[in-house]
Amino acid sequence: MPPVALKPLPFAEGPVLRHMGVFEHIPKDNDRVVKLETARVVTADYRLLQHDFPFLRDENILRAHPRLTGLEAPARREAVHRFIDRWLVANAGFMSAYQVKQSKINTPVTTGKETMRAWRPFNYGRSLVLSLGVSRELPSVVELGFHPADAGGLLDVKGIGLAPSKGYNPSAHANGLLMLGEALRELLYCELITRVLAHAGHIARPVPIYAVLHTGFDAIIQNGNQIPTALLLRRAHLRPIYQWGLKDPGSLTETMEMDIERILRRYGITSTGSDTYVQIRAVDGVVRYYYGEGEMTFSRELQEWILEMTRFNGSNRLFEGVNLQFTEDIKRNPPRPRIVDFGSYWVKEGFHEPLLSLVACRPLRLGRIIWPDDPEFVQPDPQLRVPYEVWGWTEGVWGYGRQGTGIAYPMDNPGLLAHHLAMAFRRGEMTSAEVRAKLDEMIHVAVAGWPEKKPASRSTGTRAL
Repeated sequence: MPPVALKPLPFAEGPVLRHMGVFEHIPKDNDRVVKLETARVVTADYRLLQHDFPFLRDENILRAHPRLTGLEAPARREAVHRFIDRWLVANAGFMSAYQVKQSKINTPVTTGKETMRAWRPFNYGRSLVLSLGVSRELPSVVELGFHPADAGGLLDVKGIGLAPSKGYNPSAHANGLLMLGEALRELLYCELITRVLAHAGHIARPVPIYAVLHTGFDAIIQNGNQIPTALLLRRAHLRPIYQWGLKDPGSLTETMEMDIERILRRYGITSTGSDTYVQIRAVDGVVRYYYGEGEMTFSRELQEWILEMTRFNGSNRLFEGVNLQFTEDIKRNPPRPRIVDFGSYWVKEGFHEPLLSLVACRPLRLGRIIWPDDPEFVQPDPQLRVPYEVWGWTEGVWGYGRQGTGIAYPMDNPGLLAHHLAMAFRRGEMTSAEVRAKLDEMIHVAVAGWPEKKPASRSTGTRAL
């Protein structure tokens, strides 16, 4: 079928961080990264890259390479994109030195001699921040008309490897790596939620993703299978650091988080999942308390408070904890909500369990609860809902099922599609353009039925549902 024509993505306008000085107040560790010889671009948002890095714009690349001006427009655009691809690989195609030293949790990594310093801010796990320069594909920044201080920039790179302080662990999210299928699924949800929030007239936006690179090596996962890995390149950002690890109950952040989750639910999307479920179970006459899959214990006084808060009547209770992760911009005045990390988002047919905000300084992180019988409890709008048969848990989409992914655990349809695309790209059976076309087709199915939005004022971001 011909490529799907999507409207340009309404990505977030700034802030675009340029220098590591903005991280001065954030605890961080220095790290070393090593150049990957096998990295290549799977997909990139060239419009966004040229917006955030002006020296990558057409006029500057054409000034540096005047021979391109004689090409026909499609060929010239393709040539500019290839220069940007080479810039991405030259400036972001790295892996942590600690990760490449072993072949227990990944296949051997082919590296060059080039190394670079990187920064791992507090709680960043498998991500690092890279400070960039103008690649060897372009002439000096002075020739391009830029002051050197304005030319580089920052990249947040997810999947770039373990910190030296971590042991080698083959489990996902602990091995320092990002599976290519995971990266493509995250890109799908980032782009879908960007379009949802723009359509809903809300000021919130995801932190945009610049590109997905295939590293050229595989993760060795717990079932022994080898799965292609990726680097997810995002706009650099600051994460909030809360005094007690989570936002305060009753804060503006809590209110805005619940507001955004309820907007997503009108479209059939939720950020809640088993990792943030709160459960109260009666087991053999004993009441037990769980956050995720971890059991927690409390004093008798706190148990009484929990049971009252949760209206516990002896039957098991499950609360769906909101898992929106914001950047530090949520704490601005006025707030500028920017959302990051989309691995925990899902499409559902309907919602049945109480919705919960997770807050600091309270047992079981119990914040505001919206009960199913509350007028504020949201179900998917038939005119807006993302088609569950394509985006849900139906064990297959467009002929793609679990077989052939190499993954043992169940996945939703976006995950199945993304992992199949990843395997096909690694085998050389699909080009970057073909991968992008499939992603666009998936997005098109989600948004095609939406009614035209009415003009909305961009006010506080809190709007009636």
